[in-house]
Amino acid sequence: MHQRLGLGVGILKASTSRDEEDAVDLSAGTPFDKLTKEQLRESAQTGWTTYFEADSSSLQLPGAKLAHATAAPTELAQALGNSLEGLFFLFLPKSMWLSIATESNRYQLQYRTQAADGIMARQRRIKERRPGYKMKTLQQLQKEQLSFKPIQAHELVTFIGRLCARTLCPFREKMSNHWAVDAQGAVPKGTFGRYISTRCFEEIVRFLHFSDNHGPDARSTKPGRSSPSPTRSTAPSSPNAVLRNIEEVPDGLPKRRLIITDRFYSSVLLSSILLQRGLYHVGTIQTNRRGYCKSIPYKHAKRPKSMVRGSYRIARSKAKPSIIAVSWMDKWPVHFIATGCSTQPAKLSRRAGADIIEVQAPQLVKDYQDGMGGADIHDQLRLQRYSIQRSMKMRKYYLTIILGLIDMALINAYTIYRRVQAARVPGKAPPTHAEYMKLMQVALLSVGAADFEGDLSVRGLADTPVPPSRTPRYTLPGGHTTRQVKIYRITRGENGNETRKRRQYDCKVCSLLRPGKNAWETTFYCVECTEAKRKGGVVDTTNSKGKIYLCQKVRQHDPSASTNSATCSQIWHDLWRGGDSIPPGLKAFRLRVASGRDVQYADSAVNGADDSDGGSSVRSVRSLNSD
Repeated sequence: MHQRLGLGVGILKASTSRDEEDAVDLSAGTPFDKLTKEQLRESAQTGWTTYFEADSSSLQLPGAKLAHATAAPTELAQALGNSLEGLFFLFLPKSMWLSIATESNRYQLQYRTQAADGIMARQRRIKERRPGYKMKTLQQLQKEQLSFKPIQAHELVTFIGRLCARTLCPFREKMSNHWAVDAQGAVPKGTFGRYISTRCFEEIVRFLHFSDNHGPDARSTKPGRSSPSPTRSTAPSSPNAVLRNIEEVPDGLPKRRLIITDRFYSSVLLSSILLQRGLYHVGTIQTNRRGYCKSIPYKHAKRPKSMVRGSYRIARSKAKPSIIAVSWMDKWPVHFIATGCSTQPAKLSRRAGADIIEVQAPQLVKDYQDGMGGADIHDQLRLQRYSIQRSMKMRKYYLTIILGLIDMALINAYTIYRRVQAARVPGKAPPTHAEYMKLMQVALLSVGAADFEGDLSVRGLADTPVPPSRTPRYTLPGGHTTRQVKIYRITRGENGNETRKRRQYDCKVCSLLRPGKNAWETTFYCVECTEAKRKGGVVDTTNSKGKIYLCQKVRQHDPSASTNSATCSQIWHDLWRGGDSIPPGLKAFRLRVASGRDVQYADSAVNGADDSDGGSSVRSVRSLNSD
């Protein structure tokens, strides 16, 4: 089957770190990397060759040859197909719940240590109004606060099981009805009391936490911090969000894949960057994106009766002919941006009242519809009737986000469970979503403390022994790890606000393969290769602080080959053996330190923090002097 990667709202991974949202020059090497905003706006008017309805069918470009591969659950996932508990821990490992329990208990201890002082102050205020009020001593209050029962990992899992049960049998009036001991007419009594007390349930909701508020990274990871963030959020049109997912999901796999995005993420810049990396793209797009053709969008908000349904206009970029823009009229106009997709006429099944009709459209529209359908179905299952995120309203926003992520894991488990059950029992209807949730809550409520003892691996829950999976994606050689630099620069934008960006450095492979030209920049370096080069006889001690920066972009390392699919990291480690087998003729390899113009002050000088990579944040001399 052709490889398509849908990156809709339901699949796109949310970043939890503001630092990863740095606006970087990701378009290096594309026709748009030297264009200013004004030039991009001008190219939207003059940089496209347009084909209107009368001659739109004359532009019939063939689709690119996509990579062929099979898509199926892993051997481990299939072996866990009969164990709902195993599928749950496959996506949400036991080690994660142990970590959450540890952080929740730490947060509870921090809170209760300070709570005694607050209770004491409240007692004094009551004493002023009611002289006969008997106060407790501070020692008594501290003893009461510190005598709490720690939250256990299995209690967190059964907590999720109760929320699954609530999606099936909700008491919409109030949560406490789940602990009701008497039935009222046809309204049944609650059942939660057989599994957990009201107090224990409320304490889990109250103290559920995921990071140490007083840890070294509390300033950047504490979700409830009240101080404003010094960094700016990535603009919706920025391609960074999609590119982060591309670097995580298909890294090292064969290229020639079709990336599908919705209108929130699509842009001309994104299509150009993906094409430069050997990936194709199709997605709906907002017509106000910079560089998008302004001539073809329909002005009508809804299709006029005089217009044939399925009419479309096409535009082709002059700077990059592989980029195609389409404005297609369905019930209302829909706008697309695509690379590597066919523009040949195709037929789509659309609904017209109670009937199904065939509507004409370019093939790229059908490619988008076929690929994005999976993300839409995933979102519908997650957000409709059986969503634990919607079953309970949390006072803390980050708890709502966590419940949404757990919802996604439950839907992923349901997808695998339904597929495995259908394959194992042919002819039998696969379980419905409600049946699955009913079985899942039973499985989660049966989890006990013994399940978190000994081997925490999920392989023990499989029906049959499963060998380690042979993952096809690229992995670093044994013992090699990549790390992101923790050096930042703070600049002022046009509006005068400070923005913090992570420092970018030239990729070593790009620098060697592009002599005299600008190399792609990256924030990642190989730790082990850097240490090996430092110990490999570098004479100049001033160069001993350099790092081996390696990007994940595809490079044409072999001029005799028509195409290459190896990234810079693969070239460095596999082909060049960690820099020991650099082809002759390339320029000499050196490790360098930051130049004098990059002298920076670390946050440690102000906040007392220390970091082996140069501090968690730095200010450039220029930005400090401009203050």
